[in-house]
Amino acid sequence: MSSGSRTEGALGERTALVTGASRGIGRAVARALAGEGMRVAAVARHGELLEDLAREAGPRLLPLVADLTREEEVAAAFDRVRAAWGRLDLLVNSAGAFLIRPAAETTLGDWHLLIGANLTATFLTCREAVRLMAPARRGTIVNISSVGGRIGLAEKAAYCASKFGVVGLSRALAKELRPQGIKVHVLYPYVVDSAGRVNWAEEPDRRDILSVEDVAETILFLARLPARVASPDLELNPQGA
Repeated sequence: MSSGSRTEGALGERTALVTGASRGIGRAVARALAGEGMRVAAVARHGELLEDLAREAGPRLLPLVADLTREEEVAAAFDRVRAAWGRLDLLVNSAGAFLIRPAAETTLGDWHLLIGANLTATFLTCREAVRLMAPARRGTIVNISSVGGRIGLAEKAAYCASKFGVVGLSRALAKELRPQGIKVHVLYPYVVDSAGRVNWAEEPDRRDILSVEDVAETILFLARLPARVASPDLELNPQGA
């Protein structure tokens, strides 16, 4: 491996913003990135959980409270990153909402909630990230979709529509931003133990479900890719599924 490759793979001098960082996948990703020495802006609506994460992860983690469906709050969060570090190398969009409900029983309020949390928030954060990444002509965006964003799932119409939207947005951005050196990846996780129901210490060999750390390790892999290497779509399945 050349010295240039080692430099590209090192994360210690880079900055990241992770949404949905108060719990689940986002929390695991923020913890993993900070553990690699990255400066991490951890964004979520729940300030107390973010403060717990900041105490756990150390001084390189900046907790930011924001409702990502509100344009002005998204802009304010990125302004904090700009003021603190002056750059952004990695955006991970893991915030979102989930709903199981037959289409005939899905209200317009349900629809707006899912589209807002899963698609509008992703658009707003990607737009702000590009404004920070473009001057450096490099950066990585990782948008987390779902298996439901590939195939559709019964009784999850609003959720799947929002996650299909994330895919369309990401693919369009990938083409638009390629000349600026900015990469856009989409992850499609299968079932993830986001709520922490599996005792992994007692069941380390589970093959039917992913852990949040599995997803975090995949994002670390994407963050370490050389600037010339892209992996636009990546499906994550448990080995036994």
